[in-house]
This record gives sequence, structure tokens and C-alpha cells, in this order.
Amino acid sequence: MFGLLFGFGTAMLKETLRKGEALKFDLFNKNSLEKNFLNLIMIMVSSCTLIFMFLYGILNKFVFDRRLSYILITIYCAFILLTTSIAIHQAMKN
Repeated sequence: MFGLLFGFGTAMLKETLRKGEALKFDLFNKNSLEKNFLNLIMIMVSSCTLIFMFLYGILNKFVFDRRLSYILITIYCAFILLTTSIAIHQAMKN
């Protein structure tokens, strides 16, 4: 999770420094939805995973067992498969 958040933030910072201005990331513009789709998925999965871990910790009195690791591995594998298939589809489309 840290790697995703750090990597996404570093990439956005690098792009901002390269362009010299703030990046336009318009969530409500339907025309740029396809362009920002992978970024949106990454933000949603990261947010859901953080919220899930927070709630899991509270409900289990901060005892993190093997069940949590299986759930997180499933989420991460699904995320990797989904984003890879979307990226390949977008690359073949262009």
C-alpha cells in the first residue's frame, strides 16, 4: 500500500515539476474519464484498502492475523490483473 501511494504521489510530483504547473485531474469531466481511469482505480483501491485495514484493526482489537493477509493478497492480485488488462486494452485501442 505504501508503495502504491508513494509511487503515485512521486509520479504526480515529477509530472508537476516537469510541466511547471499544476496537473489537471478533473474527476467530473466525462471527456477525460477514460484518460484518468487507471488513476481513479488506483485511488479507489488504495482508499478502500486503508479503510478496510482500519476497520479490521478496530473490530479485531488490533490483532492482525493470517486472514487479513489472505484478503489483502486477493485485493492486490485483483488490482494488478484489472489494471494490467485495462492498460493493455487502452494500448491496443490506440
